[in-house]
Amino acid sequence: ALLTDLPEGELGRLAKALKDYRKLKVLRLINIEVGEAEAEEFCKALGLNDTITKLEIKALADALKCNCTVAHIDLSNNWIGAEGAKAFADALKSNCTVTDVNLYGNWIGVEGGKALPDAVESNRTVTVKLGSFQLLGGKGAKDVEESWEHFEDATKSQAWTGKVRIKGLASQLTTNSGTTHLNLGFQHITDEDCQALADALKSNRTVIRIDLHYNCIGDEGAKALADALKSNCTVTHVNLCDNRIGGEGALADALKSNKTVTDINLFHNEIGDEGAKALADALKSNCIATHVNLGSNDIGVEGAKALADALKSNRTVTHVDLPHNKIGNQGAKALADALKSNCTVIYVNLCDNRIGDEGAKALADALKSNKTVTKINLDDNKIGDQGAKAMEDVQKFNHV
Repeated sequence: ALLTDLPEGELGRLAKALKDYRKLKVLRLINIEVGEAEAEEFCKALGLNDTITKLEIKALADALKCNCTVAHIDLSNNWIGAEGAKAFADALKSNCTVTDVNLYGNWIGVEGGKALPDAVESNRTVTVKLGSFQLLGGKGAKDVEESWEHFEDATKSQAWTGKVRIKGLASQLTTNSGTTHLNLGFQHITDEDCQALADALKSNRTVIRIDLHYNCIGDEGAKALADALKSNCTVTHVNLCDNRIGGEGALADALKSNKTVTDINLFHNEIGDEGAKALADALKSNCIATHVNLGSNDIGVEGAKALADALKSNRTVTHVDLPHNKIGNQGAKALADALKSNCTVIYVNLCDNRIGDEGAKALADALKSNKTVTKINLDDNKIGDQGAKAMEDVQKFNHV
């Protein structure tokens, strides 16, 4: 569909009607008048649309040049095209209120790929969420790499896909003082890539969130990141779920000295009992971290006992996330004993942990005196009638 010369107000009407056009795949907007409120409304409508595959939106970019209120723009998984990317890049150079632009999963073309880095370099307030960009055809891809070393060419069956080039990004991080959130999931990041990022984080003072989920990071990459976090004083959230991190790379050393990280997600790695023990030792002295997710990490009784011992003295951790491990009754008993004296934990997730009646009864007994835990998850365990009754009875003493 081609819409041209629309007066102000029409884009808002289109946003409301977009959900009804189930067969609309291509949308071009040329020379339209748009107010800030309807531009924001249209962006939200696009986020809910799953049929449009190609979108030319130069008009929205033009509106951003004079807009002074819109802060967040999410156009992920659309085909905004090279012209759309160039228009947005041009708008971002003069806009000083937009802080977050999500162009993940877009076709931006070679020209769009060359225009965006200039905008990021000159705009010191915006965070561009990086992801899988597509550069249709291989010709000109080298120019993109020269203008912004964020892209690495990789031949695919139908198109050229731009994978984030980490070393180039790391170089940008040393000069770009506006980036606050690194969203680099699903990027095949290796230990070597992680080392480059870690080196940049040692001097970077703006990034507060690091999301590296679903990559290929092992112990060496995690160690490099941990080393960077020892001196970094701005990062608060680190997501490393679904990588290949073992016991040696569990970030324990960083937690002993870091004073800003509050949330670490290590779900679905390979840290095992040794990694859990190292983290537990770090938590004894750490007084900042509140969330540590160790789900699906092959943690057994020994790891659970070590974590339980740490919780007896730790006064900051509020969420204990240990789902899909194998702590069993003995591990549950150890955690129950810790909860009798701990007064900060509010959430405990022990689902799928081979816990039976014995472990459930121990936890129930602990909750009779513990007045801070508000939720405990024991789904998918081996708890029978006795354990279930014990947990049911504890509600008379506790508001779990």
